Amino acid sequence: MRLFSMLLGSRRTTSSIGGKHILIAENDPSFSTVLKEFLQRNGYPILLASTATEARRLARKEAISLAIIDSSFSDDHDSSHRSGLKLAKRIRPTIPKVIISSYPTVDLVRESLRYRPDGPPLAVDFIHKAEGLERLLTSSLCALVSYSRRVRRDQFSIYQFVAFAVVGQRFQLGDR
Repeated sequence: MRLFSMLLGSRRTTSSIGGKHILIAENDPSFSTVLKEFLQRNGYPILLASTATEARRLARKEAISLAIIDSSFSDDHDSSHRSGLKLAKRIRPTIPKVIISSYPTVDLVRESLRYRPDGPPLAVDFIHKAEGLERLLTSSLCALVSYSRRVRRDQFSIYQFVAFAVVGQRFQLGDR
C-alpha cells in the first residue's frame, strides 16, 4: 500500500480517475462485496453488476474507466464457460478490462490476452482470484495509468492536428 501512496503522493480520490467508475461484473455476491470494499478503501468509485445485462447497461450509461470481469460470469463451477469473455467483447473496446477467474486455464488466458483480427485483446490483464486483492489492485492501477496516458497522448494528437490545420505549423510534444 505504501508503494501506491509514494507513486501518487496522496490517497486517491474519485478525481484521480476522472470522476469515472470501476465496473465489477461478478456473480458471486460475497466476492464482489469484498472486492468493492477493498477498492473503495483504496479510493476507487465502484459500480457492481451481477448480470451481463446489468453490466452492459452500466457500461453504456455510466462513465467507466475500467471493467473487472469474472470469466465464468454465469456459472463459477463450469471451468470451460466463457460468458465473461463474451461480455468483454460486448463492452466498448475503449474501456480497459481485467479478466479474473477462479479456474484459469492456458486457453482462457490466451483467449483473453491475444490480439484479435478485429481489434486489441479483450483484456489488459488476467488474474487468478487466488493471487489476491493486492495483485488486482496493482493490475487496476497499471491499467488506469496506462489508459489515462493513452487518452492524453490521443488528445494531444488531436490538438496537434488542429493547430497544424489552423496555424500551419507542426508542434512537437515538448512544445506545449
